[in-house]
Amino acid sequence: MRYMRTAIVLLMVMVSLPGASIKRENKENIFHDFTISFYQRIGDANLDYDAFRIGLRGYMRLRNEGRLKKAALLTIIDYSKSSNSERFFLFDVDKQVMLHKSLVAHGKNSGQEYARYFSNIPETKKSSMGFHITAESYYGMHGLSMRMDGVEPRFNGNVRKRDIVMHSADYVSHKFIAEHNRLGRSWGCPALPVEHYVPIILKIKDGSCLFVYYPDEKYLSSSKYATERTPLKSFPMMGVISS
Repeated sequence: MRYMRTAIVLLMVMVSLPGASIKRENKENIFHDFTISFYQRIGDANLDYDAFRIGLRGYMRLRNEGRLKKAALLTIIDYSKSSNSERFFLFDVDKQVMLHKSLVAHGKNSGQEYARYFSNIPETKKSSMGFHITAESYYGMHGLSMRMDGVEPRFNGNVRKRDIVMHSADYVSHKFIAEHNRLGRSWGCPALPVEHYVPIILKIKDGSCLFVYYPDEKYLSSSKYATERTPLKSFPMMGVISS
């Protein structure tokens, strides 16, 4: 860990120097070390490493692009997992901590217990995958809710038009799972349990990164935020890392 901290400080100095350049492979090594260290620090067996790694990579790009008002926060929804498990994860990247984990619903036409099918088309009642930026909150038929905007036109560019929002639902509960052998489903929205959705929405609304993960090869090979072909520019959060 001492080596990692030294390398990160060195990287920050090099980035700050006029005309300084860092080889891509060196930045990739530092990103790799940072990701593993962060993942191990979280220590949650239900958190899939690939979902975490890809989510962190895309988040860093959005942060480097200056698109995140709440730059420290990263939410990952892992739709590769059973809806009966907690697959919603909220992180403070600067502090390297997990703030919340929760059940979360997927769209009724995305699958039963597992989400299998995704769409960016209105009226499909399917979930959308990929990177989003959280937007404004409002009060609707489900009470406090939160809009979001997709940043990948091919995969989630219509989420606002489709009214894909974060809200609460009574079918998102362990009681519902016990009665129906699976979690309830939405019309495409990432619905959260009634008992703790308010602090989550209030925390992440208005400009944080939200990544909806599913191991779809077409998405993973073409998304500029998910693919490793796009070089990372800098690591603005690395300065807060400590052993």
